[in-house]
Amino acid sequence: MKSVKKKITAMLLTILLIFSGSMIAVDVMQPVTVAAASAVKLNKTSLTMTKGKTYQLKLRPAQKKVKWSSSKKKVVSVSKRGKLTAKKAGKATITAKVGKKKYTCKVTVKNKPAAVLTKADKEKAEVLKLINKERKAQGKSSLKMNDTLNAAADKRAKELTQLFSHTRPNGESCFSILSEKKYQVNYRSAGENIAAGYTDAADVMNGWMNSPGHRANILSDSYDQVGIGYYYDANAPYRYYWVQIFMGSW
Repeated sequence: MKSVKKKITAMLLTILLIFSGSMIAVDVMQPVTVAAASAVKLNKTSLTMTKGKTYQLKLRPAQKKVKWSSSKKKVVSVSKRGKLTAKKAGKATITAKVGKKKYTCKVTVKNKPAAVLTKADKEKAEVLKLINKERKAQGKSSLKMNDTLNAAADKRAKELTQLFSHTRPNGESCFSILSEKKYQVNYRSAGENIAAGYTDAADVMNGWMNSPGHRANILSDSYDQVGIGYYYDANAPYRYYWVQIFMGSW
């Protein structure tokens, strides 16, 4: 029986194969992969900027005709080419329109972070505060801090580590610094106080106010501006060096 069944099965398979071969046409298709079009998108969909900074938004892949717009131009503006400029703190939405399609980026603009004050900055501010406190007590007008004089005073403070004198290391008068191209100022009158070894603003102001000549400069009616210099050098003889440059403007 086993051998008969095998023959019958073999015959059936043969018949089916012949039948299939004569009656059915089968097309064998190779699988076809269709490449999907690259999705258009912005290089940023959300962005945090600092006031005054710029950023270039782009559509990828690049598109030929793009219309850019900002929901709040006073917060952040956008050029025809997608360049953002942060104007003031706030939030806005930037839209890139291509035909009927729109692509957006939410932008948050923050103010510039407050500058971190160094020890020197803090000491200078305290010296100015104490100067004007002393002047007010004597019925004098306040002195204004002058950034150019500050820079000159800083250089003079550093020079004091080489020569503690109103004469500069190059042999010139201390006031020659006001004629240097970097610090050049037009002044009517000028004065200089120097000190060394005092560790902080209160300490050095106490020393100056207890010295007649230095006190006279601090309280003089001839000046309306001041520059304050501070320099620290652990290897210098007195380590702490201070300078006040007073100026009367025209």
